[in-house]
Amino acid sequence: MSFKGNLDERVAVTGNNEVTVLSEQFNSMIDQLQESYATLEQKVEDRTVAAADCTGHIFYVVCSNALHRTVNEFGIINPAEILNSTRKLIIETFAKSDREVKDGMDISLCRIDLKNLKMIFCGANNPLWLIRDKKHLTKLQLESESILMNDSFALLEFKANKQPVGLYAGMKFYTEEIDLMKGDTISFSLMAC
Repeated sequence: MSFKGNLDERVAVTGNNEVTVLSEQFNSMIDQLQESYATLEQKVEDRTVAAADCTGHIFYVVCSNALHRTVNEFGIINPAEILNSTRKLIIETFAKSDREVKDGMDISLCRIDLKNLKMIFCGANNPLWLIRDKKHLTKLQLESESILMNDSFALLEFKANKQPVGLYAGMKFYTEEIDLMKGDTISFSLMAC
């Protein structure tokens, strides 16, 4: 047997001797590797998707650190909870300084479940656009004047929370769950004013 990274291969277990025991242990190790690999892949999938724009270099560093702590240290994976926690950390950080900070971060976050074709979206002043084949639109979407369409595709916009991540009135982010279709394309846009 040549094992070239294929985690689906197993050693045939035959007989009742030392080779049998080693074969069973080898197969068990491969099962554990396969499970670990799947877990790591899921973690990468869960923790990847963000587009952000910050005002000022210092604010960028504080925001980046707060996002990193929220996801990696606190283990938060819901996009709205990530932004709410990040906001709290940013406010705490600047409360320790003498500077009055009116800066903010505009960001779009998604958590995508490819297995179930679901996406949870939360944006701080940044919407999400989804390009979808027209044949997958609902009747209501086909009749909507707010959806841009050509002969084949439609552009759907999912609104962001109208607030930055930072000190702001309201200060609570909410998510939107979106059903995905095979062939959908997701796009974010960062616009600095």
